[in-house]
Amino acid sequence: MSTNDGRYAKAISLARRLDANDSPSVSDFTVKELSIPGIDDLKDGDILAQTLYLSVDPYMRCRMNSDTGVGYMKAWSVGAAGDGGGVGRVIASRRADVAVRHLLLTHLSL
Repeated sequence: MSTNDGRYAKAISLARRLDANDSPSVSDFTVKELSIPGIDDLKDGDILAQTLYLSVDPYMRCRMNSDTGVGYMKAWSVGAAGDGGGVGRVIASRRADVAVRHLLLTHLSL
């Protein structure tokens, strides 16, 4: 039985593919509410972190196109949450090398 205590996260996903010259609008995205695991649901090796900061950068605009224009960066999939850099604080850990209150630099879904 899940003990997530009513904890939810919001994920922002691309609702449609944009053309290179389109200006993004609110209708181009969807927001999904996701249930996150509770502390009792964590398995050995799992970490539960609270997001403190997300990086939203100009390079993300080209990831909405079907072709990003560069070989080292993939386009976001329609319907999937976007990803980017972030900082989080550990609120529960089942890893000996990561303590509660540690700060993490991560590459997360937005």
